[in-house]
Amino acid sequence: MSFPPMAAWNIRGFNHPDKVFACKRLIQSFKLDLVCILENRINVLSLQDPFFESSHSLFPNEASCHNFALSSSGRIWIKWNASKICFKTTQISSQFITGVILVANQPILLLSAIYASNNPNERRELWEDITQSSPSTQLPWALIGDYNCCRYASDKLGGSPISMSSLSDFNSMIFQSGLKDLNSVGLKYSWFNQQTDNPIHIKLDRVLVNELWLESFADSYYSVQNPSCSDHCPIILHSGLISKVQHRFLFKNYWTSLEMYWIHLLEIFSKPCIDNPLSHLCNSLRMLKGCIKKEAWYSSNGIKKHLDGLLSKQNDLLGLLQQDHNNLALNLSYKEVNSEIANFNSMYSSWIVQRAKVNWLKKGEDDLKFLFAKIRSRRGGNKSLVNLLSSNPFSDRSEVINNILNYYQNLFNPPNSISLLPGALPIGNRIPAAFASSCIFPVLDDEIKKAVFKGSSNSSPGPDGFNFHFYKSAWHIIGPTVCKAIRSFFHKCYMPNGVKATALVIVPKTKNATTVSEYRPIALCNTIYKIITKVIAERIKPVMKLIVMDTQAGFIKSRVSTDNILLANDILAFAGKNKRGNYFCAKLDIKKSF
Repeated sequence: MSFPPMAAWNIRGFNHPDKVFACKRLIQSFKLDLVCILENRINVLSLQDPFFESSHSLFPNEASCHNFALSSSGRIWIKWNASKICFKTTQISSQFITGVILVANQPILLLSAIYASNNPNERRELWEDITQSSPSTQLPWALIGDYNCCRYASDKLGGSPISMSSLSDFNSMIFQSGLKDLNSVGLKYSWFNQQTDNPIHIKLDRVLVNELWLESFADSYYSVQNPSCSDHCPIILHSGLISKVQHRFLFKNYWTSLEMYWIHLLEIFSKPCIDNPLSHLCNSLRMLKGCIKKEAWYSSNGIKKHLDGLLSKQNDLLGLLQQDHNNLALNLSYKEVNSEIANFNSMYSSWIVQRAKVNWLKKGEDDLKFLFAKIRSRRGGNKSLVNLLSSNPFSDRSEVINNILNYYQNLFNPPNSISLLPGALPIGNRIPAAFASSCIFPVLDDEIKKAVFKGSSNSSPGPDGFNFHFYKSAWHIIGPTVCKAIRSFFHKCYMPNGVKATALVIVPKTKNATTVSEYRPIALCNTIYKIITKVIAERIKPVMKLIVMDTQAGFIKSRVSTDNILLANDILAFAGKNKRGNYFCAKLDIKKSF
């Protein structure tokens, strides 16, 4: 689903022509259909002048509402394009306006424009009003605007620190109203005091939404734009990128409880190997994938539909049993339906747990709201970079994707450097002969099995879609084929391109990443590739501490990276106490690694 693009902006006075032109530019840039103008400082009597009203119009066919009569200075003025949408007011106070947005006379969402008071006591009244006015109607609800306070101490930079007690009222309202922060991109702080001697940045403007909003508009987010002529940044509410996505194959752990899955598995892996063992394994996986895709249980939607049908059947049987509770046939049918419901509930819960990647929850979790929230949160985070660049009104989706690809291609594929002579390289430690022989000893089946069963069942698979749970659950059938394929690789040193294929995913280095450089890529490798690397890693693990210098603490068994932090602290403390010499300390950041 999508909704009309909307915005809120504390303009700090809407009387000056420059402020009116700035709002018009914002509307044109983001093709907005509704804008909430906050702190406009307009007297209600000014609206009686036809020239004033026409000179402050933002849309060709404009409609508006305000709360000027409830405050000495105009606080909230909502304007919208009446030729596309309708905003029907349901509640107005001095600090917020709530209304239903209708498109083609159909209500699609509830919107509240917020401009909270600077007075803490008046803000508490606003929090109470919001809590009491939580919509009872089944409509997605968004609250957008200037809250004049922040949620976390980290939302403020500079000035005196915020006490946790001052944040409790706002956070209590959010919790009691069942609201959540919507995913945001762009600038972290939305207000700047415009001072050079004591600069203060705070996140005062935000968008809060209810659970139904996250379900209805899963791809939505808001962007914090440049402040232009105000000390507040405008916030734009986006419905998200609307594009048809071809979902890739992903092995679902609950398939292992289905009889038909095992029939396909036995049929395919019982065929003899007639070519390279590693290529044979890849072909077998490809054939299994094709068979599974033809089944009704391939999609989790099929499981959910079947579960809904069982629940409907259960309800019908209960109605019949109330009329004839001694009917043996009805009681047996009711028992069978209950058993099937428990089975399919377990399968569906298993899939939700697998998607949410919450390791401490077990299958059959009754309340799945937390898991769905985790999935939606990760989904929004994964799209943050594309959403960030798409928030620029002068770029389209293809341009955004090309910019991302070009950045990482230039970063990881630089021009070839001048080859160094062998003598220019430093001489490192040599592997002792006893360890050298153990490293090149032929790979055993037990080593391969150990590498498989050490993998996480819920780890993200590579392009082929098969995770470690597939290999572990089917090891009694596919084990010999997998072992033969991996031994073949170590013997012939040949790996098909399909095995080496990886899916690249970019994740933010910080919570409020604003540029492409603040994201790092991770590679999702095929599980068969991971098994090979795990076997190699286990072989060289005893050797690493002998050939890697003591100064490297990370990624080596029995070494902890925090040791270097403590060492650096001791060195700086020594340098601070020693006044005899000059010391230089430098911290190097290898951006290609982390």
